[in-house]
Amino acid sequence: MNMQHGLSPEHSEWLENERGLSVDVCNRFGLLSRGNEIGFPYFQKGALSFVKWRKLDKSSMRIAPPGVSLIPFNIDELSEAEGTGQSLVISEGEFDCMAIAHTAIHAISVPNGAPDRPGEGDINPGTARTICCVACHR
Repeated sequence: MNMQHGLSPEHSEWLENERGLSVDVCNRFGLLSRGNEIGFPYFQKGALSFVKWRKLDKSSMRIAPPGVSLIPFNIDELSEAEGTGQSLVISEGEFDCMAIAHTAIHAISVPNGAPDRPGEGDINPGTARTICCVACHR
């Protein structure tokens, strides 16, 4: 995969000012910059599976390489949380997952976020055993 390592100063500033995410947390998750996109590397068992590229204005998101099997963001956190008796939060996006990381709580994120509006066929909270929904915005 051809990608730039680390975040540009502009992206670091945007993440801190708009999302409240420290440079340390962004570096911990290995965020990347390329042009006007931020890359979220998805690792499994320490190996890079794919990168989800997102434009700052949310006008587009794409997965590289295309056609890869999707996994939760920060999935290796499951093994960190296992057997500790601590909670694991499932968030709807990478930014939320990273914001939760600021609190030292274990968190993963679904790979494709959540729809803006509920649609047909959504989970009925009355029949599900556990549903965690988190949205962290400044």
